[in-house]
Amino acid sequence: MAEDKTKKEFVGEPYFAVLSALSHLMADAGINYAIIGGIAAGMWGMPRSTYDVDIVATLDKGAVKQLLDTAGKHGFTFKTDEIKTLLKSDMLRIYYQPGGQEIIIAIDCMLAETEYQREVIRRAKKIKISDYYISFASPEDVIILKLISFRGKDRADIDDIIRYRGRSLDTGYIMKWAKVFEVEANLRNCRKIIQTHKIT
Repeated sequence: MAEDKTKKEFVGEPYFAVLSALSHLMADAGINYAIIGGIAAGMWGMPRSTYDVDIVATLDKGAVKQLLDTAGKHGFTFKTDEIKTLLKSDMLRIYYQPGGQEIIIAIDCMLAETEYQREVIRRAKKIKISDYYISFASPEDVIILKLISFRGKDRADIDDIIRYRGRSLDTGYIMKWAKVFEVEANLRNCRKIIQTHKIT
């Protein structure tokens, strides 16, 4: 099962280091969050390569400076001009360089301002990987978010999640939000969901 993946099977050492540091940062700052994007898709489906880490977090714009101060204590860095630009679209980007690695990994943080974004965080699953508990968006929410963007890799991620999660998925929840976001056609195009769960 996906929950039994080791850190090497899941994301590899550099990204595991980022996730563990991120979990410490969010706990220290008292912020609820959920990993989304390719990393979360790999948690519930088939791990794949990705170039950044995407999260959604319950963070007000007024608390950004405090978070950045705390982030610095945990080894994260940021670009001031970039922060000012991204905040206009409710985004925040910080960086982390795992020890002994040349790679610098970007963490894109979406500020949870909508009902659905807050729901994603409420439904997040805390998964233990090695000695760390890391908060991931539920498999249903990963599917919904990927139905919205629905690029080629998103369809592949959805198929993989279905293959691994099967009938444990809450299809009623998926259908509800697919209707809200008007992506029901994308849902119907995911043949494995239709075949496995008879969604119409």
